[in-house]
Amino acid sequence: MAEARIRAAEARAAVSNGVDAGEVKRRAKAAVEQAEAERHADAIELHVRQHLERQSKTLTESTWKQARLALEGDVLRAWRGRLVARSAGAM
Repeated sequence: MAEARIRAAEARAAVSNGVDAGEVKRRAKAAVEQAEAERHADAIELHVRQHLERQSKTLTESTWKQARLALEGDVLRAWRGRLVARSAGAM
């Protein structure tokens, strides 16, 4: 209960200083969404998918299927959810 009073007092002080609480929330939400989008842009899954799309144009179908099975089965099983930038230092 005391914590809620403290937050309410901080909010009142911010409003009296001209801070728009709604705008602060929108900016915070936008920052979180941007960070999440950047994280997904560097995910191992995305890079594997892009690699397979490029290889599908140059490899025979059976070779491409073998590559897909190896990458999706072995690489993604071990590395799913990791970022390329962080994983590069682990090798």
